[in-house]
Amino acid sequence: MPLPGRAMLKRDGVHLRARNLDPPEAEYIAATGILDRAEDVLERVDHVYVALDCDVFEPSELTVFMPEPDGPTIAEVEKLLCVLRDRGAVVGAGLTGLAPDPANVEKLERLTTAMGF
Repeated sequence: MPLPGRAMLKRDGVHLRARNLDPPEAEYIAATGILDRAEDVLERVDHVYVALDCDVFEPSELTVFMPEPDGPTIAEVEKLLCVLRDRGAVVGAGLTGLAPDPANVEKLERLTTAMGF
């Protein structure tokens, strides 16, 4: 039996700044209708969970396991997260892909503060 609200997960999901997707990942995103504009989802929901794969960042910004060039900066993502915080929408977050590095701490504090944590 599906969990309550499970059918809404696909149309209420947003995948921003996707880069270097494997073919099965791209097919899944296309098949499930996951959007690429946050505004399309934010108009319909009251709360969000932010799943931030930190491999998305420009490699010079954070130490991550699978760096990819041409990603956003901490400041760019921080600005987006502040928009969510100002809506009072963020109820949880997960940050993944990080490699152990003390230099990441201050940057992660900026990102979590931007979300209101």
